[in-house]
Amino acid sequence: MRLCEIRKRLDRRIHQDDISFLASLTRCEKTSKTKEMLYTLVFDDDQRVSANALWVFTHIAKDDARWLSDKQDELADLAMSTNNATSRRLLLTLLLHATKETTGENIRIDLLDFCLERIQLPSEPSGIRAVCMKLAYNLCRHYTELLTELTITMETVSSTSPALLAARRNIMKRISSSHKNDGCM
Repeated sequence: MRLCEIRKRLDRRIHQDDISFLASLTRCEKTSKTKEMLYTLVFDDDQRVSANALWVFTHIAKDDARWLSDKQDELADLAMSTNNATSRRLLLTLLLHATKETTGENIRIDLLDFCLERIQLPSEPSGIRAVCMKLAYNLCRHYTELLTELTITMETVSSTSPALLAARRNIMKRISSSHKNDGCM
């Protein structure tokens, strides 16, 4: 499939069948040509094309987080600069998948600061705030002092959103568990 064909397919409202089809194209090939074309469309000027490409990538990311690991800096820059809430949530979700296996080396402090700030913003959609909590945890789970900062930030969050409350509860359990394993509690 050519780039213009993929773009045309993403230039409209897409459904699960479209996502599954495009994601399957990336899994079937020996090279990452289709993935690279799709990745190019993440940066498209048309917000619908970009958001749809990101939506497809959230399905690819489950199987191929390593491929996205090399793209973390570009994805983080775009997540921190976009004004489109849907794109931001999808980008942060991709970063969440890409950071699950990180060792804690070379974390992006600007991304962590961005997440900590977004967690506290009541005007930010709950989905973004919840993903920011999870991503912030992934970024600082190897550093006790950063986990302490995350804990303090999360304790100040007040919300009635079930998604946000569940994310906060689960991350606080992980933080508590990691402190117990380190002998800190």
